Amino acid sequence: MEVKGKTLVPAIQLFADGQLDELVSEHLVKPLLSTGMEPWSLWSWLTSPTGLLSGEFPAEAVVIDQKRVLRTVERQVADLEFPVRV
Repeated sequence: MEVKGKTLVPAIQLFADGQLDELVSEHLVKPLLSTGMEPWSLWSWLTSPTGLLSGEFPAEAVVIDQKRVLRTVERQVADLEFPVRV
């Protein structure tokens, strides 16, 4: 995310040593940003419990069950690409 000309990377995308967590970045962040999801909304989604993962946090659950979280991301992407209109 760009803020005042600087690129900010949320800590959830980094390992403790400051290196980029490619699993989170490539498989969770990039697909959701590509749909037009706002960066702050994405950060909130990554760090909040979601019903699609039985209350687990996506950024944490991806380490335990990558396939399950990737399916959840696919569902989220589909919802963002084809929103229900009321």
